[in-house]
Amino acid sequence: MGKVKTLTKDDFGFAWSPRATIYNGIAYLSGSCSIDPYSGDLVKGDIAAEADITLNNLKLVIEKIGADADDILHFTVYLADIKDREIFIDVFSRHFKTNPAKTIVAVKDLWSGIRTEVSCEVAI
Repeated sequence: MGKVKTLTKDDFGFAWSPRATIYNGIAYLSGSCSIDPYSGDLVKGDIAAEADITLNNLKLVIEKIGADADDILHFTVYLADIKDREIFIDVFSRHFKTNPAKTIVAVKDLWSGIRTEVSCEVAI
């Protein structure tokens, strides 16, 4: 059996606190949202703006673990309003040319009133 390795905020060097658990060549990335990675400020806006920042944050973490977009296995997307699904997918397609599997679910509330949160699994 493989060994579990956990990466935290200190490993990434961002003002916000991403986490990754790595096991048997797969990195399980914690939820990312629209927090400025360098100031730590929460950025609220419409779904397109929040999705853009959220996906940029995930890309930064993916790069820090030595992977890239082609290594993404699956995304889980949480939306505060399922009506935002098509807008989110449009923003997503500008960030990721590959189209990995994704699950999109609507939730009643997200932390601090944000509109989206995204986690993913990445092969490394």
